Amino acid sequence: MIIAQQNILLVYTFLVLKKYSSETTPLNAAQVVNYMSAEFNVSQKLDRRTIYSHFIDLQKLSECYPEHVNFTFYRKANGAAYITVDQ
Repeated sequence: MIIAQQNILLVYTFLVLKKYSSETTPLNAAQVVNYMSAEFNVSQKLDRRTIYSHFIDLQKLSECYPEHVNFTFYRKANGAAYITVDQ
């Protein structure tokens, strides 16, 4: 059950970044948590380290399997991130 919850939170992180982030408005972990709470009614307290680990997972996915995913993940020097969807 815990693994399934972690996986859904990773998906929520992706969906939030896809919908609300851009090159001009990258999101940090706290912003992602706020959007997740509003969009998906996530009631559990999320640690920013969890979101940053999601950022790492999404970045690896984007870099290692570009032929299988339709997004590119970017991370700014300040830790904020954004996703662009490839056409």
